Amino acid sequence: MKGTLIIIKKVLTWIILAALLIFIIDWSVIGIMIFNGNYDFTAGAYILAVCFVIMLAGLLIKTLVYDFKICPGCNKKSRIKADFALVAAKNSHKFCITLTLSGKKVV
Repeated sequence: MKGTLIIIKKVLTWIILAALLIFIIDWSVIGIMIFNGNYDFTAGAYILAVCFVIMLAGLLIKTLVYDFKICPGCNKKSRIKADFALVAAKNSHKFCITLTLSGKKVV
């Protein structure tokens, strides 16, 4: 399951980058068309809209679904950009999560 999520995350990143590249190229073409006095750029505007929606949806999916860290000890998920440090809890055999930001204990 974890390998599949990594592959999906990489594919999603490449889709977002491809949509961004097409967006920039199409925006340049529309700019050249307007500069030359050709104001019929409806098809280019539709391409821009589709690329924008693809980029926005991809970024939302990536941040809301796949952008979290999982503690290997207890499998809890966190959206905080931090490194996990596993600390053995007192009088317990289980691990607990300690999030560290700049060396300080947050949780």
